Amino acid sequence: MRLIRTRPYAIGMLAAALLSVGQGLGPVVAAAIAPVSPSVVVIYKNQWSEQYFPAFHLFGQVRNDTSQAVTGIKIALDLQDANGNSVGTDTAVPSLEALVPGEVSPFEVILFPAPAGYAKFAIAGVTYARATATPNHAKLPVQIVACSPPFPSSNICGTVTNTGTVSLEDVHVALTLVDGGTMVAQHYANSDASSTDVLAPGDTGTFAIDPTGDPAYTNVLGTGEAAYPIDLKPGSLDFGNQLVGTSSLSMSITVRNKGTRAVAIQRPTAPFDFTATPACPASLGAGASCSIGVVFTPSVMGARGGLLVITNDGGGSPDSVALSGVGVAPIVQLVASGGTDFGPIDLGKSSPAKPITLTNVGTAPLVVTNITTTAGDFWRPQPNACLGTLAINASCVINVVFTPGLPGQRNGNLLLSDNALDTPQPLALTGFGVGSAVTFSPTSLNFGDANVAVTDLPLTLFNAGTSDLTITDLQTDGPFAASIARGVPITVHPGGRCTIIVTFLANSVGALGPGLVVGQLTVVDSAGSQYVTLLANPASARGPVQVVGPDRGGPPAPPPPKS
Repeated sequence: MRLIRTRPYAIGMLAAALLSVGQGLGPVVAAAIAPVSPSVVVIYKNQWSEQYFPAFHLFGQVRNDTSQAVTGIKIALDLQDANGNSVGTDTAVPSLEALVPGEVSPFEVILFPAPAGYAKFAIAGVTYARATATPNHAKLPVQIVACSPPFPSSNICGTVTNTGTVSLEDVHVALTLVDGGTMVAQHYANSDASSTDVLAPGDTGTFAIDPTGDPAYTNVLGTGEAAYPIDLKPGSLDFGNQLVGTSSLSMSITVRNKGTRAVAIQRPTAPFDFTATPACPASLGAGASCSIGVVFTPSVMGARGGLLVITNDGGGSPDSVALSGVGVAPIVQLVASGGTDFGPIDLGKSSPAKPITLTNVGTAPLVVTNITTTAGDFWRPQPNACLGTLAINASCVINVVFTPGLPGQRNGNLLLSDNALDTPQPLALTGFGVGSAVTFSPTSLNFGDANVAVTDLPLTLFNAGTSDLTITDLQTDGPFAASIARGVPITVHPGGRCTIIVTFLANSVGALGPGLVVGQLTVVDSAGSQYVTLLANPASARGPVQVVGPDRGGPPAPPPPKS
């Protein structure tokens, strides 16, 4: 076993009287302070004074009410006179260097000399930092035992055992003296500061302190703690805003072994969206340093974070560094004034330009690289509008015009390509073409080989539009003629049809010899003019034909009588 000696007091013999007895300043106030979670709070404070000279012991207990281990705790004290007026300030630190969530540590400050007029103190505030190491108190159970020579029975003696799996350096014990459950004093016992002061796994050390001069107590509570050899700087890394799917610049963490022996370092583990690249040896010598590079690549929008964990064989392992960052991304919002339906527009005519507002409602600048419209009925009169970078919450306008080329329901999309996560973004557009649309069945007529004088073929005209179609004339060229049974003009309602009879005048080309004959039917109507190709290849015909048939419906006129 190794002896752990008590840390010497800054003042000599301590009086056994409480402040109310030794100084006559009235009853000692034991204030139980309600915790404000999550924070580190003082849950008890009190004081007592030396009996024979003006030294005051300001003591109490601090508790970690946060959800993580904390260190660097500092308790600001406001020194006051009997009326509560401030006569000075001081700072106390807990006896334990780090506290796990819910853990309590004693603290004490000795005022010597005390400021003039001092009577009491108040807690002005508590500051702290997240601990980079896991406090090893649970691995160092403390047992209070009866003292044996050379220590007198009036001393407080005990043991502390390393129940962990790694060697621990500079083991010390924080002792809380209580009377009937109320704290009345505290002590701090530590080991010799030597290079061999290491408590191996399973090893037990001893300690002894002299409580002479302390207030009366009935019980002693002890918590063991070892030194934390691994020092990490900084204790946290904040990467700020980073575009989702992209990587930040690397930030570094310095790992230093401030202990007296080499520490074995394992590869660090990083939380999701963070990547660690260590430059640390497997064994980091005493006083040596190494670095770990960390890169942040957010996969989603919003706050991201966690702990970079560094496992080693030193006290307090694993050590950790808090990592944080925010994934940002642009978000496209498209809003069409009055909706995306352009309504009915006459064929061939253009609608008024419909403004479509593009707004970046995300958390990063939006970079628009391309804007297109699908289907030929929709187009943009300003093709470069909204191209480029759009700041957060900024807007611009894309004008779209509807020019229907065919009747009926027409559908299309406005399509954006950009750096948003859901690129490309379509906006559905609709409109209705109003007017006539003419289709033919079949789309051309072929009379083929024929030796008859006249051959008739039917051609069906269909009004696929949304308005009446009025046929005013039928025109042909070549040895062809065309007619409608009811004559022209004739009106074909939407969805209606009519039959045109096309006649091939084979006798008119008989003298020209065999060959292909090509002609054309022109249908003149209220929608314009439509054309149908006419073909024939009689054995006795040839082409191209120079004979022009009648340009109106009906059979050709008979030849004049011979004179």
